[in-house]
Amino acid sequence: GGFAVRIVRIAKLSRVARLMNVVSRLQARFRTWKFGWTSFTLLALASRLIIILFLMNHWISCIWYGIGSLMDWSDTGKSWLDMEITSNAAPRDKGAGKHRSRGKG
Repeated sequence: GGFAVRIVRIAKLSRVARLMNVVSRLQARFRTWKFGWTSFTLLALASRLIIILFLMNHWISCIWYGIGSLMDWSDTGKSWLDMEITSNAAPRDKGAGKHRSRGKG
């Protein structure tokens, strides 16, 4: 028990050490690059735009999921949230999960 935990902790420490090595290499390489303020500003604006787009996508999908989970009315009794994401999707029961048999029966 305790020995295995120690091994896992040592493995995590080695990952942190490797990460610190990568960060220091990136810092050294960044210092040697000759970026002007214009290039840095454009890079910062582009990265900010990408982050904002990802956040907006996340928020819209959360709102869309919330709308789908609040809608109780349906002619079939199923929601689009009950559909599996496959090419031939069919409604599945929320109660039936991993324990459902896929063989005969």
